[in-house]
Amino acid sequence: MSFDEERKDICEAVKSNMIDWKSLSHSRFLLTGITGLVGGTVLKLLCEADKAYNLGMEIKALVRKPEIAEERLKSQGILNQVVLIKGDVLDEVKSIEADYIIHCASLTSGKSFVTKPVETIQTSVLGTNNILTMAGEKSVKGIVYVSSMEVYGMQNDDRGLDENAIGTFRTDILRNSYPISKMLCENLCISYSREYHLPVRVARLCQVIGNDIHSGDRRLLFYLKECVEEKKDIELLSSGGSSHNFIYSVDCAMALLVILLNGQSGEIYNVSVDETYCSIKEFANKIGDEYGVGVKIQNRTEEMYPEESHIRLDTTKLCALGWKPVERDILSIFRKIVDLR
Repeated sequence: MSFDEERKDICEAVKSNMIDWKSLSHSRFLLTGITGLVGGTVLKLLCEADKAYNLGMEIKALVRKPEIAEERLKSQGILNQVVLIKGDVLDEVKSIEADYIIHCASLTSGKSFVTKPVETIQTSVLGTNNILTMAGEKSVKGIVYVSSMEVYGMQNDDRGLDENAIGTFRTDILRNSYPISKMLCENLCISYSREYHLPVRVARLCQVIGNDIHSGDRRLLFYLKECVEEKKDIELLSSGGSSHNFIYSVDCAMALLVILLNGQSGEIYNVSVDETYCSIKEFANKIGDEYGVGVKIQNRTEEMYPEESHIRLDTTKLCALGWKPVERDILSIFRKIVDLR
């Protein structure tokens, strides 16, 4: 998918009635993690809405490497709409004026969870605490912390998990540095909400698919995209038996904004699309059939991969806020990231 096609999807999302954009006139936003898929898509949505409705918003982004962010935002044509603030969530975050905060910054590589578990935990917990501490000094109207479906752990229930069906984890497995730290961050958010009345909400995301993945990303989706574009067999290193939901990045970003504006403080919301639920193996086979590439199951046991589980997220709570996804078919979503030119 080209950026022009993605921008068309973003424009259509902005035109939907899920969000009262006019209520955000002259609002100040602070985003973290904008060089990632989710944070980057939220940023593009806000920039499009600001431009479309002449909202006069101030959109700020906390970034560790401004030069990288500048290059990406320039290529997307939105650099002049964003104020980049150099900083690291691991450091004490200096006072930043903001009405709304969406905190997406996190390590997301399965390899990092094993090779850099300390950094994984610190980025999640210390980084989130620094953002919440800074927010507590300001009269913010709303904060969304971006969490993960991985907090559900080893589940085997295809009927749908609501937000109370939290998982359990062994603490002696390095890869669990990610879900355990995410769980602690969720509890930290709820604690700030209850103890200090900070208006923070938690969004638990399923697997997000979007255009903004690149050659430095070694996760499953980039690998599947690479196999299709290079016409090479898909080789799954695990059994591929784990099942979960997927969501288009634009639908995900809209969900975060709906949670921010319509969600209740101190509440947790699943973000997912029910129709996309399938196993990794089923997903790979769908892609193989669609694009004419083979699928091979290596089934090697590697610590960077989680144990097999079946996590189907129930989104009743999110949909009650007025959110609904545009893309419900997993192949339609995947087609958006493939470039066969």
